[in-house]
Amino acid sequence: MDLINDVYRRIELSDFGRGISGSVYPSALRPIHSESEDVCIIHVSSEVMSEHGNVRRVDDVLRLRIYVPDILLQDGRYAMDTHRVGEIIDLAYEWAAELEKDSTNPRYRLRSISPSEDDDSHRCHVIVVTLRVSQALRIGRNGVSMG
Repeated sequence: MDLINDVYRRIELSDFGRGISGSVYPSALRPIHSESEDVCIIHVSSEVMSEHGNVRRVDDVLRLRIYVPDILLQDGRYAMDTHRVGEIIDLAYEWAAELEKDSTNPRYRLRSISPSEDDDSHRCHVIVVTLRVSQALRIGRNGVSMG
């Protein structure tokens, strides 16, 4: 199972996915001139934690970059839309809590949510959600499959 596609599907089917104004992208690529609230899913790392017989335990780190457009002030400057950033952080926490309740393979765990990144080039702020994903993979003669 492709983790990025799994997270993509889980976002699209959730209140979190329905609660943003833009799109979900299964990569770091987002349209340059997007003025919407968009989510990019990025695979950061993968590490084999253990191997017993034909089962391999793997931990992956995924990062969601949630873009929240800044608001235009009367003086022509842009500023973080703190109210909307707060709403989206709440949606992200609720979505992550639902993921953590699911005991199927793979297992998702929220590591952090940080609203600290400012992306001046896109006049938006970025909320970064980091997930740790643990999965058991069966090792067969033809390669690795989900277990």
